[in-house]
Amino acid sequence: MKAFLATSVFLFSSMVSAHNIETDQCDVDLDLGIEITKKHIEFSDNKQPVYKIIDNEILLVNDKQVSLTASQQALVKQYSKEIRAVVPQVKDIAVEAVDLAAEGIGIAFTELLGENNGLTDELVAELDAIKVEIETRFNEGERLYIDDNGIEGDVFDPEFEQRIEKAVETTVEQSIGKIMIALGTQMIASGGDSEAFETRMEKFGEQIEKDMEARAEIIEQKADQLCISVKKIDALESEMLDAIPELNNQDVFKVEYKGSKKKMM
Repeated sequence: MKAFLATSVFLFSSMVSAHNIETDQCDVDLDLGIEITKKHIEFSDNKQPVYKIIDNEILLVNDKQVSLTASQQALVKQYSKEIRAVVPQVKDIAVEAVDLAAEGIGIAFTELLGENNGLTDELVAELDAIKVEIETRFNEGERLYIDDNGIEGDVFDPEFEQRIEKAVETTVEQSIGKIMIALGTQMIASGGDSEAFETRMEKFGEQIEKDMEARAEIIEQKADQLCISVKKIDALESEMLDAIPELNNQDVFKVEYKGSKKKMM
């Protein structure tokens, strides 16, 4: 049982680390909050507006429209579009991370309890519900607010992790009888040798890790690309601040990208 639950914990940890932007490879700091809607992108300090870009073109500083040259206008438009382009990247990574967790947990519980055990379906259904929340949160046209504390209403806050853990605990508690029968069956299959059973489950956990590595690597590559995209926004912002004095050198993005690692955490 200990080895089996450890496998589930590993899968959950992999899912959580997969969506995390701030890693050893990528560190993103935001000096202002950013509100993204279908109509505008607004930058604020403690929820007080500093400047706003409307329809990717109109620049307002302290609620006053700034007259822009053609070159300044091009910078503002590109800056706004690049920020918007990051949103679906974040959504894609988050959804794939949940899919990876659902697949791994499904394999683990099916190995222990067999096909059509009900327990697997309950856990995967909970993860599917979380995936729907993610997709809704990042739908085009939905309001999205992000600052240095993360995304407002983020499904990845501490309650997110607790929700996954609670789902696993509750489902296991409700199905403890079925699990004990399955464990007894597995022990009998191992000739009553608890060490042999433990070794078998550990090997199974290692196999799951190996099977998930390819998909996990794809997620990490996308996370690296996301960081590169944000770093591009940072560079574009510096160019825009130099070109538009009305922005008062208000540097929103600070990004440090150290390159990707071959192996996922």
